[in-house]
Amino acid sequence: MALETAFIPNVAVLRMGKGFQGFGCPVAGCEFSVKDLDDIALAYEETRHSRLVPLKLGHGDDQKILESEGLPAAGWIENVRRVGTELIADFADVPRRIADLIRAKSYRSRSAELSTITVDGKRYRMALTAVALLGAELPAVPGLPDVAWFSHRHGHECACDPFEPTEIEMNIAVQLGISREAIREQKVRDRLIEIEGERQAMKFHEQFNRR
Repeated sequence: MALETAFIPNVAVLRMGKGFQGFGCPVAGCEFSVKDLDDIALAYEETRHSRLVPLKLGHGDDQKILESEGLPAAGWIENVRRVGTELIADFADVPRRIADLIRAKSYRSRSAELSTITVDGKRYRMALTAVALLGAELPAVPGLPDVAWFSHRHGHECACDPFEPTEIEMNIAVQLGISREAIREQKVRDRLIEIEGERQAMKFHEQFNRR
């Protein structure tokens, strides 16, 4: 029987900033620039056929839930790219049990694991080696939005946020100095206006049909 899985797109796993306190960071904290995010994305793109980047439950090597289910990972990281000031990735092939935990908000945050790697003789100073889903643990990089809730799209279960800005919208927003939250708020307002318009149209048709 095939393993049921879900797909979770457009998850922010890292952002530009400084003072982040994580394993291996100096006392003053780690700092990530736009160039750093581009380098991480490039390292993924150039090595993705040679290695897999797993999704984990917590940073520890002891993955009891996964081991009890006979699962090699909580999913796999795909399509790593920079969008504005954030590093975005898709979570692919997330097993049903893990997807249910994410949907129940047991794992709302996530944290990127980075390392220097060498693939085919080329050294990458900063590469994404895993992404850890976090429950009660605090992420080293705060300020990332929660993993999006679930909805149905094109017949497949997918953690798709209908108000999440697209890559094009985020790139334009960065140029205009507009935040992700401002775009989301505008999308929510637009949807509420659309719903109210639909309600008024339905009310008009009901009144018209009574004549």
